[in-house]
Amino acid sequence: MTTRRITIITTSAPHNRPEYRRDFLDCIANPIGKLVRFSYRKKWIDQSLLDSEPPRNCIIIFCDIPIYPEDDYIFYPVRYATFEGFGPTELIKFKDDNIYISANFKLGNFINIPPGDSKETIARWKAWMQEQSDHYPRPLGNPKNQNSKMVLLGRLDSESKQCNESSSWQMMMDMFSKSNTLNECTFLRLVGIKKSKKYLELSSFRSHDVFMLRSEKSYEIELQHYLGYSKPLPSRELVPSTASESLSLSPVLINNIARVTSTVTIINTKRVSQAELAPVVIEDPKDISSLSPRIQLIFGIKPLRRYLIAAIMMMAFGALFVGISKETIKELSKQGSFFYNNPGTIEYFMKALGAIFVGLGGYFGFKQPPK
Repeated sequence: MTTRRITIITTSAPHNRPEYRRDFLDCIANPIGKLVRFSYRKKWIDQSLLDSEPPRNCIIIFCDIPIYPEDDYIFYPVRYATFEGFGPTELIKFKDDNIYISANFKLGNFINIPPGDSKETIARWKAWMQEQSDHYPRPLGNPKNQNSKMVLLGRLDSESKQCNESSSWQMMMDMFSKSNTLNECTFLRLVGIKKSKKYLELSSFRSHDVFMLRSEKSYEIELQHYLGYSKPLPSRELVPSTASESLSLSPVLINNIARVTSTVTIINTKRVSQAELAPVVIEDPKDISSLSPRIQLIFGIKPLRRYLIAAIMMMAFGALFVGISKETIKELSKQGSFFYNNPGTIEYFMKALGAIFVGLGGYFGFKQPPK
């Protein structure tokens, strides 16, 4: 087992900061590779991380606020991440400790939480956090709060066992559902975007991390919902929406009902003539208290090449036929043949055929007749 240097990013969810709670719920709902930004006052970031390049290996820790403020936070391990740096870079050199700096990271796998007593897991991670630094996070009201840091340097042993995402996520939600600050929240996560039982991976397109789709195809957005013991069904207020006319979305469809329930939303892509970006948001629009996550996805839609090539060929032949003349027909025909003797009839026929080809090419390629 190897020990590696890591950047520790912690966050909490005070009742008077619903945006912090929403940011964290988004962090546990979004897929691997999603870029996330947490904002901190400069004084809450370990100066050594600002003075030199922080380790890219990163871990996200949630700090549950204790009942008695003089106590320590209750530390919950969440997921690994890849640290992308602080920003804006021009603010890092400012001496004002109250300016806000964002910690940027891309989400990774969830922490491997084995089945068993959650109290043992919490105690183990509390001991681990206290070993990292004298400046580990402490809640407001704690005598050492002013010396604590929310982003700090640490060391962590590599996990020897492969993480089962689904079971680890369920164990984690079991703990969060009994926490002091998240017990009323709705928990869900994006399992993936699926096409024929195969999950798509995030890729870079036009400076965005996107899931690439093909036009005139169907896909599934697969979600997991944690119902716990108090929610009989996933939230019916959860609504998928898009501003793109090139996508159509179904309502959330329930696959099975259990403690961790699976649902899907079907995406149908329409025909596009050129690649484009299409945003999709899954959220509860009636949630004004930030008790549920907001999943924001960007899809890239690629045109089907065979349609585009066929359309170009049809329009090219159509333009050729429309432009043909009687003289050309006679020049290309054998003297005495039907074509040579009836160039006017052939001309009208070719022009009509060319107009049909141009119209069909415009429809197949762009789904609209040429203007």
